[in-house]
Amino acid sequence: MKNKYNEIAQVSYIFPFGTDNDKELSIAGTVFEYLGTDKYTPEQLKEEFYKLGITYNVRTSNDQMVITLSGLESNMKKGVELMNHWMTNVKADKAIYAQTVKTILESRAAMKKDKVRIMAALSNYAKYGKDSRMTDIVSKERLESIDVNDLIKKMKTLNQYPYQVFLYGQDQSGLEKAVKPYIANTSLQPAKAKEYAEPATTGKVYFTNYDMVQTEMAKVAKGSTVNLGNFGKANVFNEYFGRGLSSIVFQEIRESKSLAYTAYVSYANASEKGHANYITNYIGTQANKLPLAVNAMNDLMVSLPQIPAQFENAKGSALKQIASNRINRTNIFFSQLGLKKLGVDYDIRKDIYAEIQGLTLPQLTGFYNTEVKPVQYNTAIIGKKENLKMESINKMGEFQEVSLEEIFGY
Repeated sequence: MKNKYNEIAQVSYIFPFGTDNDKELSIAGTVFEYLGTDKYTPEQLKEEFYKLGITYNVRTSNDQMVITLSGLESNMKKGVELMNHWMTNVKADKAIYAQTVKTILESRAAMKKDKVRIMAALSNYAKYGKDSRMTDIVSKERLESIDVNDLIKKMKTLNQYPYQVFLYGQDQSGLEKAVKPYIANTSLQPAKAKEYAEPATTGKVYFTNYDMVQTEMAKVAKGSTVNLGNFGKANVFNEYFGRGLSSIVFQEIRESKSLAYTAYVSYANASEKGHANYITNYIGTQANKLPLAVNAMNDLMVSLPQIPAQFENAKGSALKQIASNRINRTNIFFSQLGLKKLGVDYDIRKDIYAEIQGLTLPQLTGFYNTEVKPVQYNTAIIGKKENLKMESINKMGEFQEVSLEEIFGY
């Protein structure tokens, strides 16, 4: 892609596999950034990149690993050479790996003390159960026993797997010449990606004890499989009913009745075809107000409230958000890469905008009655156990207390 704005170029190596294929890959990427080569110490390597005015980033997700160089286009050829030298000649260091492991374990321990992280982990547990991508991690024992040379081998052999190179700058042929000498023939194939189940949500209540004044509750429900034809409806539903300061849920539960400091309902579309959408119903409030807030939320969700003026405002707001959002520069490429997961090869916002323009309140009500109203929720609650009103909690479903170890996987 041509950069029309400045002299900054970007080269990204995009490997179509990630931690679903090899859960130790992110550890390899993390430790790699702290290692040097047979020619440079880690500090000298950082200094060399700094001299060139080039930054680097190694990012690993569940289905992708991306190594990116960004900086002055005039120095990008040298930057690519330096990155190739680094990846080819990276030198294992047991002491640096031991420190990396220590940092990872400290980070894990900190997460188990963070209310936001605990709630996210418990909500994930309520959504997917004990066997999920989030809980399937490299254990402490495995981290401490891994041979750093085995990790480094994963980085040294990366360019023997299939991958894409994304170039962003002013001189296409110059950037191509910079990367071509280092592109090897593909000789390896990644391991098959592990598939994680999306089990049905069946009315269970999961609770984790946490010393806090408030109580937080997230009800999560597995919805239907992702449907491109409903993206606009989901967008307006969130704006009209579930999210934002002017939504019905926020206005009724927080502003009108003062039953919660936060409350929302969100319909989230899956980002990949064949996967399920999820509905989240969230309340954060004082422990003694939770039963009242839950009842108020349940009353609101019996049927979609019919407020035509507010519906039109929500439509207008949704349209403005699309109209004012700009996908430019490198985001054009990475956006279409994401859309490919949905089987789309064009800017789907055009379809969403047209869908919203023609949307009526009866059509949104039909979407609600079909996609939201029938679902069954699992519930995640954190707070002080002694503050729970079990009579009310038991009405939500089968109660189960789960530990931090269960929800985090360590």
